[in-house]
Amino acid sequence: NQHFSKTVSLQHDLLAVFRDTTYKLIKLKGTDKAPSASVMLAWSPAKKKVMIDMGSLKLPVNDKRHQYQLWAIVTGKPVNLGVFDVKPDSAAAIKVMNPVENPQAFAITLEPRGGSVNPTMANLTVISKI
Repeated sequence: NQHFSKTVSLQHDLLAVFRDTTYKLIKLKGTDKAPSASVMLAWSPAKKKVMIDMGSLKLPVNDKRHQYQLWAIVTGKPVNLGVFDVKPDSAAAIKVMNPVENPQAFAITLEPRGGSVNPTMANLTVISKI
């Protein structure tokens, strides 16, 4: 019953994003470090909300010492939007990240577990300008 309830709740959340016209869907594309990587996220400028579609992730599974970290580039500076793990079972989830206002781009790096104060540019995996 818990699995069914969780699945229904997830589907409800997904539909809410698609029905809410304030959301923009943004595809982050792989860098030279990971050319086949990609991530789809939803961002609402009006609500300042950011959500990652974990089902769309095309990122390698991270080890226990590292996590992926989402960044927004705001007035040329990186802003931490939170960390997440890529797991084989994360395909049916939406991850709500920290809110952001007026980003020019989104990017994801692989960082030590818990995240970093500044992005490790050598580990830049995906990026997209808005």
